[in-house]
Amino acid sequence: MFHAGICLLLLAITTAHRGESAIAENSNERARAALCSIIAIGGSRAKLPTAAKKEKPVALEGLLELNTTIASAEWLDIFRDEKNKEQARDYAQDKMPKETDWDQRWATWKAHAAKVLKASDHQNLKQKHKVDKLTAKQLKAYRRQVQQLAAEAEETYNEALKEALTDHITDETAIQKAINQAIYSSDGEPTTPFTDTKPFGDASGGNRQTLCESGTGKNKATNALAWLVCICAADSSNTANAAKACTGTTAAARQWTPTGEPDQNVLGEMLGLCDRYSVIQLTSADLRSRLNTVAGMIKRTSGAGYFGEFLQTQCDGQTNNGMCVKITALTTAAGSPKTAIPWMQQLYDLADKLEKHEKAVTVWKKAQAEIASKFSTAQRALYAEPIPEPDSTTAKGMEDKNKEVNRVHKKLECEKIEKAAECKSNGNCKWEGPDEKDGPHCKLNTTAGEQATQIEADDAAAWGADPNCSQYTDPEQCTKAPGKLKEGKKSVCG
Repeated sequence: MFHAGICLLLLAITTAHRGESAIAENSNERARAALCSIIAIGGSRAKLPTAAKKEKPVALEGLLELNTTIASAEWLDIFRDEKNKEQARDYAQDKMPKETDWDQRWATWKAHAAKVLKASDHQNLKQKHKVDKLTAKQLKAYRRQVQQLAAEAEETYNEALKEALTDHITDETAIQKAINQAIYSSDGEPTTPFTDTKPFGDASGGNRQTLCESGTGKNKATNALAWLVCICAADSSNTANAAKACTGTTAAARQWTPTGEPDQNVLGEMLGLCDRYSVIQLTSADLRSRLNTVAGMIKRTSGAGYFGEFLQTQCDGQTNNGMCVKITALTTAAGSPKTAIPWMQQLYDLADKLEKHEKAVTVWKKAQAEIASKFSTAQRALYAEPIPEPDSTTAKGMEDKNKEVNRVHKKLECEKIEKAAECKSNGNCKWEGPDEKDGPHCKLNTTAGEQATQIEADDAAAWGADPNCSQYTDPEQCTKAPGKLKEGKKSVCG
């Protein structure tokens, strides 16, 4: 009796132990939820909360256009083609001032200058920007303000280019493709009937134990969907509660024949365990959090790592063994999910890319806001009453600089000519050598300065203002000054 009682006690303990060492209902519920948080961002559901455009801000283009529209005649002449004054010229190093950054800025300047070199186009832009009624004095003051704002806006834009490289900015389509590759090994999310969906890399042969091993290529759990199948799908060898590991009191209805890919019914049931309908605003921090949850649930042993319910031996679906994925590259001694699990590595890399995108977008948004503010400031200044007069010293310095640049430009242009006929046909040049002898005899005409002054007066008259008569020292020139005649006078400056 005593021995029989001992035997019955040992049998009860053994039976209880076996019951405790079996897969139970919802054993993999937490693991399923972690994988479903990855599948939830698949398809086209992941959205970037911070979108950005790579092109130059519209406000900057508007400010540069305004700046060119009100530029002085001397400045615009620098951009005129030698043969066709209504066309913008290409940059020519030998004809431009030395030690400048003009070669880098010319393309932008040229594009805007081309809009105003034709008189009718110029007038249209004056009207567009509401500067066609400004007097010459108002124009000078306004020009100085806009020049400063345009320079600051360009600097803001260039700094943003350096700090936030345009190739750091991505788009939702690229992000969604990368996510779907990690989940499904395809660019898009599969839809019913799932006939072309192959989470195990086109598996053929083998069994659940060999298929449910993380890796790449054929007959391996290559992506997140394969992992979900391994920890949740029922098969004919499941016993007890193994088929309820992810579904609670009701066993999974569809059975996977683990000698090949799961059929459309199994895939439909597995994907039905996850939310594939909610739009998600995805950030780098959110993506890393989802991945870290999966990584934190991997059980490490001296021989391998296991995701899902692992009791002993293998991930073969048996109730006393495991409904899990085996990761041979992870052990108690080595391995990181960021490098050992291919689909997770893809998504960790994507999180790094998203972080760069977010930082770049922050920089661009700040730059765009600053540039838009400067353009608004320029537009508001136009309606200030009155537009302040420019500081005479500063304004004159800017005018003198433009005139000097123009003079140097024309001087270089003349000195490049080595034929008498060509030199004489250029109104800015004069020939100082014998006509029959070619050579460096073409020089800048000394009257070019007076011509530039006349151009400025014409420019002022075109803006609706009387010229500065103090510039005329010759009586004949004085009588020809453009502008509105004053009462009792024979000429504008008479």
